Amino acid sequence: MKTQINSQISDLSDAEKKLLLKQYLEEIASKSEVDYPMSYGQKALWIHQQANPKSVAYNLASPLHIKTGINISVLKQACQELLNRHEALRTTFGQQNGEFIQKIHGFRKLQFKQIDAVGDNWDTLIQRIITDHRQPFDLENGPIFRVSLYNLADQEYILLFVFHHISVDMQSISILLQELIEIYDGFLNNGKNISPLSRPAFQCKDYTSWHNEFINGPKAEKLWSFWQKELDGELPVLELPIDHKRPTIQTYNGSSCSFELSKEVSRKLKSLAESERTTIHMLMLALFQLLLHRYSGQDDILVGSPASTRTEPGFEKIVGYMINMLVMRTRFNGNPTFRELLKQVRQSVINAMNHQEYPFSMLVERLQPKRDLSRSPIFQAAYEVVVNDHQLETLSGNTAEVDSSSSLSFEQVMVPQQEGQFEICLMVVNGKESLQAVLHYNTDLYDSKT
Repeated sequence: MKTQINSQISDLSDAEKKLLLKQYLEEIASKSEVDYPMSYGQKALWIHQQANPKSVAYNLASPLHIKTGINISVLKQACQELLNRHEALRTTFGQQNGEFIQKIHGFRKLQFKQIDAVGDNWDTLIQRIITDHRQPFDLENGPIFRVSLYNLADQEYILLFVFHHISVDMQSISILLQELIEIYDGFLNNGKNISPLSRPAFQCKDYTSWHNEFINGPKAEKLWSFWQKELDGELPVLELPIDHKRPTIQTYNGSSCSFELSKEVSRKLKSLAESERTTIHMLMLALFQLLLHRYSGQDDILVGSPASTRTEPGFEKIVGYMINMLVMRTRFNGNPTFRELLKQVRQSVINAMNHQEYPFSMLVERLQPKRDLSRSPIFQAAYEVVVNDHQLETLSGNTAEVDSSSSLSFEQVMVPQQEGQFEICLMVVNGKESLQAVLHYNTDLYDSKT
């Protein structure tokens, strides 16, 4: 069955792929194992945490401002049901006989704290949330998911979810928030704590098992051949002018600033993208790489960009870490015009997306770039497309109301950026009327004024 999936899956229809994948995963699920291999991405995060046990660089927070009445007992039970439904939230990580493993636990009691914040002003409250968010996780013993409920006033609360990135990605958080609403409503309506949702068809371990098997198959070597050629030669190290002496070991202290382009400039950029048969994603990436080229004076620019690896039917609703970093390489030799540059970036993005299944951590392993503990390997700058206005507003410091007729209604609230996984990272959204962005930066290298 495993050989069939690796050798035939690309030749099947979506329905056939889904059926074959389901059969394969049922075969895995029938075994009595509780330990499973980590994914390549999880290994990288686990190694980072072992080297930096107090690091919170990969903590993800989702604070929700609730201004209407809630049943706290039902809310707590709904949060527990999320933990019950999704194995990724009750998994721990470690090594056994030299192998990287994830251990999936059965029932685990939710870590749920109720906190009295009555009388706190907003700045004090945000600082308390930041302190809560910045508590490190113990990946070997868990939990890797915790919930706090801050009581602000009569019928006003902040519900704070904090995850380690090894267990979820941004799409997972969106899935969990929608499920929370549906489960809460269901519990209120039936009064029996019976979830209205069917059990998930697939869990994160299923994806990991499939992907690990795929990576050991013949098609992965074709992916490796592409990346080996794409990243051939001595890889450049980004040398932007910095404000402080570079620490000898890479740090993750960060901050951010947000900006918005005018409606007129945004309209012209969108028009340019359309006329050049590119996307806003490609256009803004080209502009970002041009900016890095101008400030560094370098003609070979590497930027990392995250891509979802939910590429197979049935994986869309899995909660877990399903992200891979892709390397976008752009060369400025020969002083190209901007339109020539844009064509190059367009092709670079298309090629990278066509080969996105190959794990970035394996690229580092096999390419063996010259290592410098003060920098991340292969690329030092990152670029991310934010999928919607709602997510950008959360990142940039505004609130974003969740449109719902549910009994549970909330707005997401920003936790100011405290960590920087890379030296500099641009996040962009194509807003309804204008282009908006957030620039994250490492505060041990750059001042906010810069």
